[in-house]
Amino acid sequence: MKKRLICLMLMFGIAFNLHKPVLAAPTSEQINRQRNQLQTDKNEFKKAQDKRFEIEQNIENLDNQIEEVMDKMQENKKQMSKIQENIKATEQELKETEEDIKKEKELFNKRVRVIYVKGSSSYLDVLLEAKDLVIFSQE
Repeated sequence: MKKRLICLMLMFGIAFNLHKPVLAAPTSEQINRQRNQLQTDKNEFKKAQDKRFEIEQNIENLDNQIEEVMDKMQENKKQMSKIQENIKATEQELKETEEDIKKEKELFNKRVRVIYVKGSSSYLDVLLEAKDLVIFSQE
């Protein structure tokens, strides 16, 4: 009985040992595949880094362009402000000139009335011979 028990135990031991997974050393083919995969991964990583660098450069260029446009906008705003001030000053000068012309015209009309009423032909001759108001007022 002891022999049978020992035999039986040996058989169970052998049977259970057969089901263990076998760990074999990697073959050269597996090593080559892993090396190739590692090289592929390195290449993809390098491409990703290059792409990232390119995108960062593009972002930097766009930031610089935005800054230039903002500077130009500020400069244009300053110029617009100066132009608006010039327009206001010119409008004021125009109003003053129009008022001066109106006063000169009224003065001219008064002089013509006086000349007409007095009947003096010399003033009328001067008026008709004058090419503009400045010459008339000087004469």
